[in-house]
Amino acid sequence: MSRHINPNGHERSDADAGAAGRFGLYLGVAILIVIGLMLLMFDTLAKREAAQSPKPAPLAVTDPNALPPEPRLQSNSIQDLKTIRAEEDAVLATYGWVEPEKGIVRIPVSEAMKLMAERRMAPRAVKASK
Repeated sequence: MSRHINPNGHERSDADAGAAGRFGLYLGVAILIVIGLMLLMFDTLAKREAAQSPKPAPLAVTDPNALPPEPRLQSNSIQDLKTIRAEEDAVLATYGWVEPEKGIVRIPVSEAMKLMAERRMAPRAVKASK
């Protein structure tokens, strides 16, 4: 072993290029074989799953644009969401009573943030109502 290493500590010869090339070729062939086996396995499993799956209900495939039976809970979900968000924004941006008998009011979020910054108060934990 010492005959291949010079006194400076490095090898005098290069690595075997033929062996590296054969290794790369064998590795590439092995990868292609594994990919082919995986595709075959996935195809087999997909066919088995399709054979074991129940057929869809006849009414489910007749008309894809058909509406569900009455009562329909949301006829226009996009408009419903816009309405809900507008109501929430109105509550968050206005003054109002939360519990008048206890004297609890709400203020807009922007005003609450200003007050917190002015007073340098840390936000306190809100107790969950029972």
